[in-house]
Amino acid sequence: MVIVNGQPQGKGLDFIIDHAASGLTPPDRSVVVGLHPFNSSPSKLDVAPASWGEWAGHVFVAEFGDLAPGTNPLRGQPAGYRVVRIDPATNQVEPFIRNRQAGPASEQGAKGRGIERPFDPKFGPDGALYLVDYGVFKFDQSQTPPFRSEPGTGTIWRVTRTDMQMQQQPAQRERMRVRKDPS
Repeated sequence: MVIVNGQPQGKGLDFIIDHAASGLTPPDRSVVVGLHPFNSSPSKLDVAPASWGEWAGHVFVAEFGDLAPGTNPLRGQPAGYRVVRIDPATNQVEPFIRNRQAGPASEQGAKGRGIERPFDPKFGPDGALYLVDYGVFKFDQSQTPPFRSEPGTGTIWRVTRTDMQMQQQPAQRERMRVRKDPS
């Protein structure tokens, strides 16, 4: 839905280019694998290896999170701040890693104990999913520049399977601190 000056316009979002007038070919919607909430900021992704059993071939996407209030001050709850799993057979998007409540851990009294700004999931040669978490990142339009990150809050998460029946038990998460190279 499109909202202008707080009033719903009764329009859906669509392409911003008039493809017929421009002579450009519109994107093929059949190649879309999963739809994410507006402003959730899907960033990078990886595909689960065979060792992930029934989830092999599923797409894992990091959602960096919204930049509220700049992106949408009227949002009822934060968007993103999680990793989702997409089954390519159904295009169904399911949360895989998230905090107990929507939004970054630092805004839930759990700074350093949950997800902040995930953006780069990669499966390693050991079969674990490694997730880069940017850390505490704020948007404040009264500042120049309007983005502020908090040093020392970024981390790399290592996510492993706990057993063959992944649906019955959650993945285990291990936090690995990012340290500045002394050289």
